[in-house]
Amino acid sequence: MSDLMSWLRKINFWGWFLIILIITYSIWNPSGYSYYHMWIGSWDTPLSVKLLVTSVVASFLFVFSIETYRTLRKSGIIAYVIILLVIFWVLWDMEILGFENINTAIYWIQIPIALILTLGSQGTKIYRSMTGRIGVDDPDTGSTE
Repeated sequence: MSDLMSWLRKINFWGWFLIILIITYSIWNPSGYSYYHMWIGSWDTPLSVKLLVTSVVASFLFVFSIETYRTLRKSGIIAYVIILLVIFWVLWDMEILGFENINTAIYWIQIPIALILTLGSQGTKIYRSMTGRIGVDDPDTGSTE
């Protein structure tokens, strides 16, 4: 188990971003190959497999969401969302991005979702690399720095 944990600690920011991006695209995407389509569509998948896959993905998403909330808090998440929306607006105004149909918009909007979840889940690594300090703020134990 410690080998797995040390291996997970060695994954850099962009590696986690790629993992979370794959998870967000696997939940729903317009191609028809997603967990949403597995449940709604006419896939011949046993119910036990659907429940297993859904519980694994939901637990990953839950862990990343909780860690993001603990790191960024509500105001940080709102600030990042506003910044990313303004970036998308600028790219759209400059005609770099086009949202001709809803499928294009859905493909693009999942990138900032994955970016926010990655920033939140990797917040302690980012803080440590920027300041050289280890933050010991732990909401579970009540201890603060």
